[in-house]
Amino acid sequence: MFSVLSHLGVSSKWVSFFRRALEAPMVFPSDGPSAPVRIRKRGTPISGPLSDMLGETVLFCLDFAMNSRTNGARLYRLHDDIWFWGSESVCVSGWNVMEEFAALMGLAFNSDKTGSCTVTGHPTTITKVPSSLPKGLVCWNFLYLDPLTGRFLIDQKLVDNHIKELSLQLNACKSIFDWIQAWNIYGSRFFTTNFGRPAHCFGLAHVEDILTTFSRIQTQLFSETGGSVTSTLKSMLHARFGVENIPEGYLYFPMSMGGLDLKSPFVPLYLIRDQVEGNPDKIMDTFFTEERHSYERAKKQYDDGDVWSSRPRRDKELDLEGFPSFEEYTQYRERTSRALHSAYDQLMDEPRECAVDVMVGRVVQGGKWETRGMTNYQKWILQLYGADMEERFGGINVVEKGLLPTGMVGMFRESRFKWQG
Repeated sequence: MFSVLSHLGVSSKWVSFFRRALEAPMVFPSDGPSAPVRIRKRGTPISGPLSDMLGETVLFCLDFAMNSRTNGARLYRLHDDIWFWGSESVCVSGWNVMEEFAALMGLAFNSDKTGSCTVTGHPTTITKVPSSLPKGLVCWNFLYLDPLTGRFLIDQKLVDNHIKELSLQLNACKSIFDWIQAWNIYGSRFFTTNFGRPAHCFGLAHVEDILTTFSRIQTQLFSETGGSVTSTLKSMLHARFGVENIPEGYLYFPMSMGGLDLKSPFVPLYLIRDQVEGNPDKIMDTFFTEERHSYERAKKQYDDGDVWSSRPRRDKELDLEGFPSFEEYTQYRERTSRALHSAYDQLMDEPRECAVDVMVGRVVQGGKWETRGMTNYQKWILQLYGADMEERFGGINVVEKGLLPTGMVGMFRESRFKWQG
């Protein structure tokens, strides 16, 4: 780090300051009361502005070397994850740069998380990865890049490991509130986050893959109690309190309406399922078709002499070279094509949730239960279970507003909940 700072022109005064800040004397309590004072000689403290600045200074050298040695390739870094892609020759050169950098800086890559993949336009043939590139899968959380389809798929083996861990956490819960809290955080939010946010570039297949996996998670977790989170929670309530025939709306309704606020991982996916692009390949196919038509139109205008030009006379000599080939025409499309930019933005967009119209009893009649301020998720739950709840309780709310101390209940749930080590 200090060599890099000096090379970049940082004065010796500041380098000395950074050295004193990093080479701090340290004593670790775990080493016992007579532990000697040691000087830190490697690394930086975690999550500090100074650490971020020094880390980025060193990694800037890697970014610069990668860009220079690969004729413009870029590294994409997310925390300590580094991604890059391109042609086979670019990736081989880029990996050589990274290995050279790591050896020079005394760093090492995590071999368990390092991999490479070759994706082609032939979905039935796996192309071998060059021997100089790292072996292993290209992974991001629970997703891995499939070389056959070129899609990110869910790693079901990794899901199985977390199903076992979730089962351990749920079995350790001593109260209904703790059990619901564990499910909401682990069984719903954690898996949802690590399955990746649906986007048009992933297509409908990604959403269907997530739905299928969530169904499998519940079937495997609750095989002895009906195969779903609702049947299991109903069994627990019956075993502890002797209550039978519990409506599912009571489980899913928010605490403000007297429910248990159980979260469903399926509803957010159904809200966007019909909005996501079914086949993202069509977007690029359309772009390539229109690009070819645009080229043909421009070439025809040129050949017919129907071209207006405001170039200076000295540039007229370029006309002697003739109209550019299609390869020349598209060579810099990533820098100049508005149509490609539009297609890219469309693929990167996340699908919008569909609007939910609530058609339940007094809500429709404009009664006291209004949907203003509700999220689409809450409206979906209300529409799905509202009629049954009205029939059971004479209204949407299980408990009248103001009678349930929701703030105290929320604090009680969060303060009691503990994860098992």
